Amino acid sequence: MSSKIHSLHYLRGLAALLVAFGHSAWFPFDKVPQRLYMGTTLDEMGPSVGNFLHAYTFLPSGTFPVAVFFLLSGYVLEFSLRKNATEFVVNRIFRIYPVFMMSFIFYYAMIKFSGTNISWGNLFGNLFLVNSNAVVNVSWTLNIEMRYYLYSAIFAFFGLSGIARAWIFVALLLWTADSTLFWICYMSIGAIFSDLETKERQAQAQGHDNSAAIGGWLMALAYTAVFWYVGFARHQIPYKAGTAVGEVSAAIFMFMVAVVKLRHMRDNRILTWLGDISYPLYCIHIPAMVLCWMLFHGRLPGVVIPFLGSALALTAADVLHRTVEEPFIIHGRRLTGLLKERGWYVGLPRLLALVGLRR
Repeated sequence: MSSKIHSLHYLRGLAALLVAFGHSAWFPFDKVPQRLYMGTTLDEMGPSVGNFLHAYTFLPSGTFPVAVFFLLSGYVLEFSLRKNATEFVVNRIFRIYPVFMMSFIFYYAMIKFSGTNISWGNLFGNLFLVNSNAVVNVSWTLNIEMRYYLYSAIFAFFGLSGIARAWIFVALLLWTADSTLFWICYMSIGAIFSDLETKERQAQAQGHDNSAAIGGWLMALAYTAVFWYVGFARHQIPYKAGTAVGEVSAAIFMFMVAVVKLRHMRDNRILTWLGDISYPLYCIHIPAMVLCWMLFHGRLPGVVIPFLGSALALTAADVLHRTVEEPFIIHGRRLTGLLKERGWYVGLPRLLALVGLRR
């Protein structure tokens, strides 16, 4: 994606960094993850040095960066779905699971060291991203993404565009106050903009005016308004889930600015690197953060430790990116090529033809 729209790649990286720093700054105020990953609390370990950590409370909560991730995932997914079914499934598996599995090992090691007991059901539920975040407490977002991938792939199999799927999801949200479906509808906003971009390019290639693009924007705004009403006013899902409405709105605004106004940004080596390691950073930052708080609590000013935690998380994410993420992405591409050579590579047009939906 970085070669197409640098601004979105940069936005993803900055959002991941904000998550890492924000979690590290808020960790001293949340005793639940302290007991889960350390078996004790920082207060029980000894007095902290300084009270300046409260200065970080002005930072946005985790809602803003997570909302950014969901929008970007919905946007990028459309490009993968337009290729073929086999490539989509294989690439998603090889991109998501290897890094997550390595991170899972670190999380589980912390929990075992802390003496916390995790049931086998919760353990395997978290490991396979089904219905638990008992070990990796940020994996709830990956669970939602995997569901969105599955539902989108099924609907795309029957030829439904991202825009059509978005309206189906919001129609389903009318009948249930499910927070997962709320975020799936939210991801669909990114899918709508991806579809609109494709249609705008097609119109420009055919020499048409911009009336179609204007109509598309109006439709996108209408969808957002309907989704806003159903999720926020009718069901009040964000309030029940502890989601900050203002941060969800800010994420949409930043996403739209990145897509429309900043899409032609020049390449920046540091921001590109940050975007490259964004997923490993999101997965591994909590073990790095916990380690820094265990080592330096009471020894260094607390206001400094979030910076150390972020630096360690960036280093660990870079290692994961180079040694796990990049190699497995390459292996996934090689596997799709091998499947294609052996005749097991089934694209979406062929799948539709096999079931009689397309000639």
